[in-house]
Amino acid sequence: MRRQFDYNLLSPGGVLRKNPETPNFSPYVADQMFSKARHRAKADNPWRLYDPFAGNGVGLSTVQALHSHEVAYLYGSDISGAAVETARRNLEIVSNPAALNARARQLDTQYRLDSGYRRERRSGARGPETKATHADMARALGRIIHTAEFEPAPYHVFQANAFHAEHAMAQTGGGIDLIFTDPPYSHESRLVDGKGRDIQCEAVSDILSGLRPLLSPDGRVCVMFELGVPLCFKDFDVVCQAEIGKRAGYLLAPR
Repeated sequence: MRRQFDYNLLSPGGVLRKNPETPNFSPYVADQMFSKARHRAKADNPWRLYDPFAGNGVGLSTVQALHSHEVAYLYGSDISGAAVETARRNLEIVSNPAALNARARQLDTQYRLDSGYRRERRSGARGPETKATHADMARALGRIIHTAEFEPAPYHVFQANAFHAEHAMAQTGGGIDLIFTDPPYSHESRLVDGKGRDIQCEAVSDILSGLRPLLSPDGRVCVMFELGVPLCFKDFDVVCQAEIGKRAGYLLAPR
């Protein structure tokens, strides 16, 4: 059993990069839901995993850092080219020791520059947000990944609209064992139609139904969403549901 993990090591804006226009995704939720999906499936073979709302790549990076031995391939996509680049760089950080060491050196340099900047400011006002601990966190993450002694899973991140599954099919070739995602909708960032009607439930259901052809014969869907926001899944049965912090997680099987 893995010792208690400090999920701050995988939070965006620290060791991992953050796109300011992309919502945060909790590495704790990602870890817990992936573990639940594996346990429910009683899986012993590595999975091909796809996240159609990759964002900063925190979900993919968490699986890579903590579960690479259970993954055959990681795929991710996002409609935003900037998000795709951020996700790709974050996956490189957790997959490549040289990239992680370079990130630690960069954070060290940034801290020294910020410290000098703060000393020049009057009245003790706070300077930029880079913290002294970020470089140490990068090195700590490197030690954890190195100790695990698992090879990183290969990965591919690409730009695509989740409403157009043919793009994902062309990039992944199908045969996905787990669609694993946290759609970027919530009470604060609602998806509405031309009349201002909230269509989050319908949109998520339509997207997942459209992505269904990507799944392998025993493939599953793991979707995480804001707690308290109702969802419906017209082409899937809920295998299990969990509340993790402020998120609700659903493991789905095609009907």
